[in-house]
Amino acid sequence: MDISDGDIWIKQPLFVTLTNDTTEGYKGYPIIGTSNSHRYFVDWTGSDLTFYVDGSYVGALSDKRLKTDFKKVDDKFLQAIEELEIQQFKIANRNGLISFGIIAQDLIEVFEKYGLNPKDYEILGEVQYSLEDNTMYYKIEYTQYLILKQLAKDRKIKSLEEKDKQKDDLIQSMIERIERLEKNKNE
Repeated sequence: MDISDGDIWIKQPLFVTLTNDTTEGYKGYPIIGTSNSHRYFVDWTGSDLTFYVDGSYVGALSDKRLKTDFKKVDDKFLQAIEELEIQQFKIANRNGLISFGIIAQDLIEVFEKYGLNPKDYEILGEVQYSLEDNTMYYKIEYTQYLILKQLAKDRKIKSLEEKDKQKDDLIQSMIERIERLEKNKNE
């Protein structure tokens, strides 16, 4: 390892133990962060790569103990999601491969149409695309998008099933009425 002008240059794999007053320590290879104000840690569980920033896991969480303020999803979100068109496109750093998805600016536009501020929700984020350019670019959290898309489809199917049952009930009622009329006519 060389240290020059405050920079550390690692010439071979480096294995570190991170400790502080509140932990027994973490062992692993360091990851390089771009922020001087945060601590980064990555761990392999044997089946999953987990990332921590300042000691907290930053991936998707499902445990009820970590959630608060439960509410039914407002239909405005589902209406907005249904208006978004999935497109195919190429992204600058994907070697010409074709990707599929929605456009963040379209999501912003349709959310605002329904009186929703997209920046209040985890579905929309911003990221610095290049470390040499401070421009921030939008990104979509597709897990959030797909949850809303699926819920919109589920509610639409449920509504169609209810209409279908009403029609079945009406048809059955009409059949019974016709059968009674035919029976009365034949008597």
